[in-house]
Amino acid sequence: MYIHFEPQSSGQALHAVELLLFVSMAVNAGQQLGHASAYGYRGLFAWRLQRYVYTLNGLKGPQWGLFLGRGGIVFLAFARLMLMTTLTLLPGFDRGPLPPLQGSLLTGLYLLNLLVKWRSFLTATAAEQLGSMILLCLVACAWWPDLRFHALTLCAIAGYSLICYVTNGLIKLQEPAWRSGAALHRLIQLDTYSIPAVKAWAAGTDQRVIGWLSMGVICWELSAVAAPFLPREGLYLFMAGGILFHLTVAMAMGLNTFFFTFLSTYPAILFLHRLIDGWLA
Repeated sequence: MYIHFEPQSSGQALHAVELLLFVSMAVNAGQQLGHASAYGYRGLFAWRLQRYVYTLNGLKGPQWGLFLGRGGIVFLAFARLMLMTTLTLLPGFDRGPLPPLQGSLLTGLYLLNLLVKWRSFLTATAAEQLGSMILLCLVACAWWPDLRFHALTLCAIAGYSLICYVTNGLIKLQEPAWRSGAALHRLIQLDTYSIPAVKAWAAGTDQRVIGWLSMGVICWELSAVAAPFLPREGLYLFMAGGILFHLTVAMAMGLNTFFFTFLSTYPAILFLHRLIDGWLA
């Protein structure tokens, strides 16, 4: 069965995904530059403390200390920022297939990102894993300028994002502590995540209110399974809920990369919705 889509729409969606992902990666690079001392000699993630883990992976030479220590982290952060800036200034997917130069730059950015993720595996987040997957998809699209492949890739990004939401919702739904709000109440009072103002608010708020918020999050996450099939207004409402959810988490818990990484999948979700809407029409 033939499904019609506008050729430019896939390029515009991919370009939007790319730009939003670059924002997330730039925030991550900025955080690493701001906390580079953690990778220094006396830092929590100092090479002298972690090198034994990497030795088990075959990195026994002393030269790895120079590359994966504080200086290496700073270099990798600046290199990623430079590549992303260059790619942002060049024409994107919305102007047609990318030339080999941009494909090479995207591939280099992916390899640098993979090295950063490998070096920081102890602090790697789900957002960084999702970002790596999206970046790999962009690399594949850069080297394979076929509109059908681009459309399939966008559907895969959208599907993965929606599955993440539904899976998290199902996990929370099975836990009595999440349904009652006790888990959320404990989480937002942890020093590791919450800012003082949020902790103070949670401490003085009835747990029933926290429970309603927790169930609201669960219901919103579970609604992702129907998002591509909703009327356009319903999809916009779902996405508005997602923006509000991730923005709240970013402001309250400092998980800034989650906001931009998951937001970078929203153009793909819009594209998937457009395909399904055209098929059902």
